[in-house]
Amino acid sequence: MFIFHKKFSKIILLVYLFIPTQCVFANNTNILRHRLTEIHNFYADFIQNTTSSEGMLIQKNIGKIWIKLPNYFKLQMISPDESVLISDGKTLWFYNPFVEQVMISWLKEIINNTPLLLIVYNRNSDWKKFNVKRQGDNFILVPKLNLGSFNKAIINITSDGKIKSFSSFESNGLCNTYIFNYQNKKVINIDEFKLKLPLGITLDDQRN
Repeated sequence: MFIFHKKFSKIILLVYLFIPTQCVFANNTNILRHRLTEIHNFYADFIQNTTSSEGMLIQKNIGKIWIKLPNYFKLQMISPDESVLISDGKTLWFYNPFVEQVMISWLKEIINNTPLLLIVYNRNSDWKKFNVKRQGDNFILVPKLNLGSFNKAIINITSDGKIKSFSSFESNGLCNTYIFNYQNKKVINIDEFKLKLPLGITLDDQRN
């Protein structure tokens, strides 16, 4: 059983990522796509707040994120629990030091039918699955068809590609909001995306 699907699909959702007429909808989509193309290398600290449908804080996580287009990303959770997610665009590695285990999966199995696929693959066919509304620098992505628990996402991104926040809303009312600080677009060394493991780690390969 791939146990980190539920917990970490929402974190992966943010990485790559973000009553109008049809013409306005097309413009909104194009504007968002253009702003996302400004991101080639991206580093930031983030705070993740999970809230209930009543707005009550359920959990707070602190972490760091690295993105190097077109294929690489790394997510490091620092508090309250440590973990590392690394991907080369095809394979996803999840390292949990507490249980001394690494799980490996195909990235496409995690991001299918989520806004993350818009950033990872940037295919016209995928963008057509979502309605995009714009309120200033906020872009609201709503799936045209039922995508399970995912309800909508809101990405706040400036014209120069600075992502300030990302929120994912579920059908049960839960909301996961990521606030990004200390952003840096300097070129990231490819070695940052290599997973260095201590001896004695258990490997669980889920790609079969």
